Amino acid sequence: MRAINASASDAALVGIAPGTAMLLMTRIGYLEDNTPIELTDTYCRNDYYDFVAELRR
Repeated sequence: MRAINASASDAALVGIAPGTAMLLMTRIGYLEDNTPIELTDTYCRNDYYDFVAELRR
């Protein structure tokens, strides 16, 4: 997960102004033998999502 500024095309798709801060999450799906089979980029508006990370020991 990383912070980005929305490009003009990304901003138009999600209804925000270009340059607005967004979160980009990149996920790779693997088969049981660790062969990658899926790549997904998810762009999140900063006013629609709240992410919480729990760290346990």
